[in-house]
Amino acid sequence: MFSTLPSFIIDQGPFEIPGTGVQFTVRRIDLIDEITGGNKWYKLKYNILEAKKLNKNHIITFGGAFSNHIAATAAACQKAGLNCTGIIRGEADSIKNITLSRAVANGMKLCFVSRELYRKKNEPDFIDSILKTDGNEFIIPEGGSHNFGMMGCNEILEKKHNHYNIIAVAAGTGTTAAGLLQALEEDQILQVINVLRDQDSILNFIKSLTPDEKWSKLNVCNEYHFGGYAKSDAILDAFCKSFFQQTAIPIEPIYTGKLFYGIYDLAQKGIIPAGTKILAIHTGGLQYLSRSEADGSTGT
Repeated sequence: MFSTLPSFIIDQGPFEIPGTGVQFTVRRIDLIDEITGGNKWYKLKYNILEAKKLNKNHIITFGGAFSNHIAATAAACQKAGLNCTGIIRGEADSIKNITLSRAVANGMKLCFVSRELYRKKNEPDFIDSILKTDGNEFIIPEGGSHNFGMMGCNEILEKKHNHYNIIAVAAGTGTTAAGLLQALEEDQILQVINVLRDQDSILNFIKSLTPDEKWSKLNVCNEYHFGGYAKSDAILDAFCKSFFQQTAIPIEPIYTGKLFYGIYDLAQKGIIPAGTKILAIHTGGLQYLSRSEADGSTGT
């Protein structure tokens, strides 16, 4: 499943942001698959390979009731022949949503814990306190947010992308952004659109995974979260629809909608100058198009 990059990923564009002289092209990594595609394919790649290398047959990971990461991990483990358990923040009745229904259909066992208990997920004895384990487990952090996830995201860019001035991506944890930052050419900038109201966690996490000589290439914008994770309004919803009509590229209001809204706004304000060429990373997450609410769980 993860041995070679799917050949059907395309770069779509360029498109011009009206009245700005700024062009953007969209790296369509979402085309890998609706569920396991986008940045999830990259973030899970080395986790799955490492689990198999260590002869671990059981993946345990974490997420909220609407986590892209939970749905993607379940599908990836089914394809890889691995058992998997998702430790879910919230009450069991949230199984009614499409994300967890998909995860269960793909063989994931769900373990629901309270929000208070979930906050202890990084403590050494957390898993043993809620699950019966046998030593064959491989733990993937929420959202794949660690070095294995970053290693995969380092492969999103190719040499043919060297001529772009800005690489742009939405961020919920910062793992994808950290991988991209490592892969930048000398004269490129990484523009990150933070989808969280928290203005510090993403920047700090990216810096924790990358050498400090890369930090000058990083620009995190906190102005386009629309109230916080999974929050939207009529303006953003209308923008997503208009963007699809203009480009035939589907986006959603959780991640990619905020990314492209931010790019447009920064260009229209002149913060991104005329003549700039942007490569925007479409990180997927399109399962959100089929549901109407979220509980605040991050997953990009």
